[in-house]
Amino acid sequence: SPGDTIDLEVASGPDSETITLTIAEPDPAFLAVSDLDAPATIPQTDTFSVSATVTNEGETEANQDIEFSFNETQIATEPVTIEGGASETVSFDLPTDTRELGTYEYSISSEDDTSTGSVEIVEPEPPSLSVSNLEAPDSVIQGEQFSVSATLTNDGDIDAAQEVVLEIDGLEVESEPVTLAGGATQQLTITTTAPALTPETYEYTVRSENDSMTDSIEIQPEIHESGVDQQVFNAVADDQGNLGVIELSMAIETVNQEQQIDGVDVSVTDLSQLIAWVDGQG
Repeated sequence: SPGDTIDLEVASGPDSETITLTIAEPDPAFLAVSDLDAPATIPQTDTFSVSATVTNEGETEANQDIEFSFNETQIATEPVTIEGGASETVSFDLPTDTRELGTYEYSISSEDDTSTGSVEIVEPEPPSLSVSNLEAPDSVIQGEQFSVSATLTNDGDIDAAQEVVLEIDGLEVESEPVTLAGGATQQLTITTTAPALTPETYEYTVRSENDSMTDSIEIQPEIHESGVDQQVFNAVADDQGNLGVIELSMAIETVNQEQQIDGVDVSVTDLSQLIAWVDGQG
């Protein structure tokens, strides 16, 4: 038992010596609170999270309730059992949406020790959707479906609810509703049909209310089974899509006059391919 003594005789050859040992009392439990970890500022819409390390600096087991206080008011407790020399991390959460803006003191305490800090509750940032990582095919064929993807990030603290649009050559072709929590990121994919624009390279844009990102895409002509562009075939054929001698004769006359057919440039090579295709159909 603590306080008792033990006599030990130590002999070395003919000599001996008696040593008296006293059984010491173990150091009592002492829970020290350290390493307070929490943000210095927090938006009013967020939950305040704080943690600390509790270390038993004594030699006997400790059983205590660790208290979390905010603005001099006890918010929560967490029971701990910690052996001598051991440590444990405790954590607490506190919603701030009902708190007024300003700076508040908080603390985490054991029966033996207290660690304090302060946090400023600030006005939340409004929602703001930024656009990044734009991806789409390098080229698409007129009338072909294709997808455009982009990464959306809400740089604000409040949920964002917006329509995100896809534009090609400055014209809106699709839109998608997006709801994104503050600080969150989402991958958005928009699928659309390549418009019947004159085959060339166009700019396309993914646009939110706050940001946009632009890249380029090549619109390639749709090819008819005759081997000419579908636009060329449609211009030469009649309104029902029929192509015969009459339509070809009219087209030859127009091309010889160096004029477009229904706003489409038709070449002599195109007409030769169409004549060969019509002959093959017969």
